[in-house]
Amino acid sequence: MSGVREIPAEDSIKVVCRFRPLNDSEELAGSKFVVKFPSGPEENCLSIG
Repeated sequence: MSGVREIPAEDSIKVVCRFRPLNDSEELAGSKFVVKFPSGPEENCLSIG
């Protein structure tokens, strides 16, 4: 046995997009953060961590 557990594909988490805050140089250059996150009860959002 290799000690590695096989995880079924339907149980694995898939990352679609990753976002980070603008850094200081991006803010000074006038860059905009254009991503909108769900805010209403009719939209689903899962946050882990």
